[in-house]
Amino acid sequence: GERRTFTEPELLALLTGEPNSQKLGPMIKEVLRLGLLTGARQNELCSLTVDRVVVPDNPEQLWGIKVTEDVAKTDNSVRTIPLHPLVRPIIERRLAAALATGEPDAPLFPECPPGGEENKRGWTFSKHFLRYRKAVLGKAGRGTDFHSTRRCFSTFMEIALAHGATACTATVHDHLVGHHSERLAVNTYAAKQFEWPLYSDAILGMVDKGLPESVRAVLNQKAHTETFKDR
Repeated sequence: GERRTFTEPELLALLTGEPNSQKLGPMIKEVLRLGLLTGARQNELCSLTVDRVVVPDNPEQLWGIKVTEDVAKTDNSVRTIPLHPLVRPIIERRLAAALATGEPDAPLFPECPPGGEENKRGWTFSKHFLRYRKAVLGKAGRGTDFHSTRRCFSTFMEIALAHGATACTATVHDHLVGHHSERLAVNTYAAKQFEWPLYSDAILGMVDKGLPESVRAVLNQKAHTETFKDR
């Protein structure tokens, strides 16, 4: 059937539900949060390693995550995405754990070993997320999958732009999700890469003016809990 975004009630159910697996539950919900606020694909997120986390020298700038050529779906998918403060604690905590292993390319999500015909980490995650989605949403969740987080991201960007978040343009959106723009003028004349503050403003504006208030409240509550635990 036709694939679609998650509805607001579905997002709230997924963000607050209790996974059956105590071991994998946190990972499932963390990748879900990252997908919502970065628009990244599941394999792009599950394949994150120590050297794919961008920590700027300027503490006032947003952190970022890199999608490198070896995991990018297309040439346009090679990109760096700013991390909103609501999901940065996830990467901070996992980066610290990965660095503690002493491995230079340690994965941030070791719970997702490579698998499937293409030996991708996203393959392992996909199985667990499918079970969780079915358990939480049941038959009402038909037409959704993890890619629905990318659909939500795009929807939030459009809503934010309509509400005055001027950085959330179609071109910036294409850059962030790794799409090839359909507009000839953009492909021919526009820069292939913009300055980091513009992408950061788009992510901040998307969350501030595009997310449903109920979803933002749940994400904010989780972020505060994670920060308190880290301290």
